[in-house]
Amino acid sequence: MKNSLTTLILLLTFLSCCLAQSPHGNLELDCLFCHTNNSWVGMKPNSEFKHSDHANYKLEGTHKAVDCLSCHKDLNFSNVQNTCSSCHTDIHNSAFGSDCSECHSQAQWKLSNSLNFHNEKTNFELKGAHQILDCKVCHKESNKGIFVGQSNDCVSCHLQDFLSAENPNHIEANYSSDCTVCHSSKQRGWGSGNFVHEEFPLTGVHKISDCNACHTTTNYSETSSDCYSCHKTDFETAQNPNHVQSQFPTNCETCHNTTNFGWQPATFDHSTYPLSGIHAITECSACHVNNVYVGTPRDCISCHQSEFQNAQNPSHNSFPTDCTVCHNFNGWQPATLTNHDSEYFPIYSGEHKNVWGNDCSTCHINSNDFNVFSCFTGCHEHNQNDMNDKHDDVGGYVYESVACYNCHPNGEEDSPSWNRKRGYNEK
Repeated sequence: MKNSLTTLILLLTFLSCCLAQSPHGNLELDCLFCHTNNSWVGMKPNSEFKHSDHANYKLEGTHKAVDCLSCHKDLNFSNVQNTCSSCHTDIHNSAFGSDCSECHSQAQWKLSNSLNFHNEKTNFELKGAHQILDCKVCHKESNKGIFVGQSNDCVSCHLQDFLSAENPNHIEANYSSDCTVCHSSKQRGWGSGNFVHEEFPLTGVHKISDCNACHTTTNYSETSSDCYSCHKTDFETAQNPNHVQSQFPTNCETCHNTTNFGWQPATFDHSTYPLSGIHAITECSACHVNNVYVGTPRDCISCHQSEFQNAQNPSHNSFPTDCTVCHNFNGWQPATLTNHDSEYFPIYSGEHKNVWGNDCSTCHINSNDFNVFSCFTGCHEHNQNDMNDKHDDVGGYVYESVACYNCHPNGEEDSPSWNRKRGYNEK
């Protein structure tokens, strides 16, 4: 009788609970889904309740082992939100937002890959020596959850390194406090191999590792980029040619470069007197005698007087001393008087083109005086009587080469001068 009464009381209580509002808030489930007729406490064995289906929050990782009461402080389950901050105090003071899952997972609070997080979420990539550092080395208040507000300036962490640096002394050398000017974060050390020497590129023979070779004082900013400041001895002792005697400029770049591991070969920009053809020589002393490079004459005869005076076939006695009038830089032969047609007589054009055999003596019978020429020897062996008859109507006619030229300056028979002497009108 007593057991029946107890069962009846429990059944009535259960029915009244089902008919009344659920103590669990808006959880729309039949009580028997989780409970049994014997007890309200705990879940009934083999209950099909799934947190992810009925509470819209999947329990994963460490959340699987958490007791329900850790999150649900009372029976009204609706009072618990599904945001991280509803359970977890944000020790970062919202510096990284309110969604903990951006950095943490339900498996663990500690970041599984803090390096990737730092490189993706911040504007300071961790490379080289910075990769192996513990977060608290830079983030002094990390134990308080404070990670923001850290300066990216090198000296914010390396001020003491900067102040105590020797060889060189960074303060005396007036160095920038931006360590990246000379050092690389990719290197695990303070080696100077990454220094970018922008103002004076270190290439070729200048690519040295001993800074003291050029920076002879502790103040590196005092070092001159002028060649002569380092190479004064090289300049003053140079021979073949003697740089001082030749009054060479002290700017080594005029003739030398840093690509060659030494002073040779030296290349001077000879654009003021282009060296081409047979003038393309490498021995400077061929033109610059006695190591004198200043005031070297540029006229041909200054170098080629011997060739000019000894020339035969033809003799150059009556020729201009400017070799370029007839010759070019490829050699003495072939020689062509380039202005012969325009200033003297057309032999490369008109009726005389290709008919004189390319031999000056065809017309110039006196090899010692090219002002003398003949129209009759070897070319126009005219019969004088025939020429006299042909010119019997020409006033002032003379059977003589200069007279022929006066009437026929273009080498044409029917020339304007010829027409004027015969009394013809020009059209």
